Amino acid sequence: MNGRSPQVGRQTARPAPARMSRRTTIGGALAGALVLGTLVVPMVANATTTTAFTAGDVVVYRVGDGSTSLSDNAAPVFLDEYASTGTLVRSIALPASDSGSTHELTASGSATSEGQITLSADGRYLMAPGYHKSVGTDSVASTDDVTIARVGADGAVNTTTMLDEFADDNNVRGTASTDGTHIWVSGANGGIGYTTLGSGTFTRLTDENVREVQIAGGQLYVSSDKDDVGISRVGAGTPTTSGQKLANLPGSPESSGDPYGYVLLNLSGGATPDTLYAADSSAGKINKFSLVGGAWKAEGSKSVSHVVGLTGLVDGGRAVLYATSSGSSGTSGTLYTLTDPSGAAAAMSGSATTLATAGSKKAFRGVALAPSTGGAPSPSASPSASATPTGSPSPSTSPGPSTSPSTNPLTPVAWPGSSSIANADGSNVFGEDLSGLYQEGDYQNGGVMWGAQNSGTLWRLVPNGSGGWKPDTANGWASGKTLRYPGGSGTPDDEGVTLTGSGSAGGVFVASERNGDASDSSRLSVLRYDVSGTGTTLTATKEWNLTSDLPSVGSNLGFEGITWVPDSYLTSAGFRDASTGAAYNPNGYGAHGGGVFFLGVEGTGMVYGYVLQDSGAFTRIASISSGMAGVMELQWEPQASRLWIVCDDTCNGQHRTMQVNASGAFATTAVYNRPSGMPNYNNEGFSVAGGGECVSGSKPVYWADDSDDGGHAVRKGSITC
Repeated sequence: MNGRSPQVGRQTARPAPARMSRRTTIGGALAGALVLGTLVVPMVANATTTTAFTAGDVVVYRVGDGSTSLSDNAAPVFLDEYASTGTLVRSIALPASDSGSTHELTASGSATSEGQITLSADGRYLMAPGYHKSVGTDSVASTDDVTIARVGADGAVNTTTMLDEFADDNNVRGTASTDGTHIWVSGANGGIGYTTLGSGTFTRLTDENVREVQIAGGQLYVSSDKDDVGISRVGAGTPTTSGQKLANLPGSPESSGDPYGYVLLNLSGGATPDTLYAADSSAGKINKFSLVGGAWKAEGSKSVSHVVGLTGLVDGGRAVLYATSSGSSGTSGTLYTLTDPSGAAAAMSGSATTLATAGSKKAFRGVALAPSTGGAPSPSASPSASATPTGSPSPSTSPGPSTSPSTNPLTPVAWPGSSSIANADGSNVFGEDLSGLYQEGDYQNGGVMWGAQNSGTLWRLVPNGSGGWKPDTANGWASGKTLRYPGGSGTPDDEGVTLTGSGSAGGVFVASERNGDASDSSRLSVLRYDVSGTGTTLTATKEWNLTSDLPSVGSNLGFEGITWVPDSYLTSAGFRDASTGAAYNPNGYGAHGGGVFFLGVEGTGMVYGYVLQDSGAFTRIASISSGMAGVMELQWEPQASRLWIVCDDTCNGQHRTMQVNASGAFATTAVYNRPSGMPNYNNEGFSVAGGGECVSGSKPVYWADDSDDGGHAVRKGSITC
């Protein structure tokens, strides 16, 4: 989509459907934003400090400032940072009043189940829940509106996320996030909700009475003492749609207990959590469970009175735990540490040591490890100590030396190719809105570049003889071809384009976010076109309308990228089908072209994998958080067996690569800054040349600039190969 205002004097090849600038439609999450790395962080005035957290410290959610006795009325909330020795480093006060997009956040002074803070799965943010009510509000837990705080590793506080009526007259308890942008929240009546940073709306995934929600190893979990729930998985992966089911972990750990906080760790150093610690408040103990033979087995416990919060990390095969208690009335607090040296599948040992107490008229709730710009500690798999969706890739084909930086894969590194770029089209050929790109065949062998222009136009480009591309002048392609929906109506707002293993002879597939003739309504579709004719209009031979299967987004914030990944890679890499919870089995679906389509959503930064059957049926088998504020393009690179995920000027032009990891999920393997010689263009298209163009360790890549800066929409660079 076009994210910039037209510039005076710019020539445009054809009119585009009416649209609003992304900066005015994407909502509060981007209003007045600064681009920092891959995340868009709204500028807010409520950060009480800009001092960074210290790696290895722990953070406690505290209610009360010591001036007023605690009760069920709303109390101010603080995040207290402690050194691992128990020394108080500082306190961050969360906003106690509204100011512009900054929302107040308070908590009940006596509700022990509230304040379950977590560390985002990428290790960069603390997430804290509370009420959108002023200090002193009577019986605040019987109100509706919820504020979620995101606190960065730099100490900056963001409370732009306020969910109207989520709590439904009962406690809001916990919140979790993959990356500080995609957020889950839990409560007694609210169940589990999904939202995004800065949003005022949410999708209710389930309505069970639950407590702490968190993410471990790419999976969403929750605790509850109701209906024999215990510690449970929520759907498959990190779901974002309604109708999710809770499934007790095998062996039903804590199903008869009173679990509050919990932590999942990898004590044996594997890719999957093998040890669970759970805070059982009524019993006054921390219980340990080991994953043995596919089920969770009790491994003893250690006493901690009235324990409610729990987090931990792995140090040399030992579990180092931090726990909080709120006292018998919920109006006091103690911070403990406990080291269990026994390792995986062994009886729990060690004892709790007091680190700090809350003080008069103050109380502790949840606890989490401090965030860090370097990401989460390793090798723990809990969201308090693990990065998700990162992981060690296990591709079927070696990705080559450039795909796996030796540093944390979430740390941005320099572009893996030449720093320089060049124009790759003629002057003022396309105008604005050229979005998706896909290269078919090698350039030197007469390859073709397919281009999606979101005015409802598909381009067929051919080599211009100097390393760039020009419109094909044969068979009606000179000005691109007009796209229509099946039946010949409408104007698809085509944003992305791809082919399957059959090439263009098997049809050109386009991702569209809406019908330009009804631009106020979202229509998230994949359309297939037969491009063999000579007419100047193409009518789709098939439409897979996925709108009802996905979270709602603004009509101009939908599908931006599409790519196709062959079944052969997914099966050999052990890819897990989220719809079944088992290894992906292509034979379980009807005829579908031998691969899976992956689609990127601009408004949420999510990537979804779909099996699109020839019959028109479809099944969503993956929901992947990109870790970026928006997804503008996707490209599968067969030579390196990696998925490229591209963001535009919203994210300073960063690119991410992903591969299937040992857990069967797509995980980030690298984050690349744009080439240093390329300005921060509004690049919404990206294409990678095939292995046949790899010469002396380098091959071309191309970008499509949606804003046609300087009268050029296509530019050329390179990557190592």
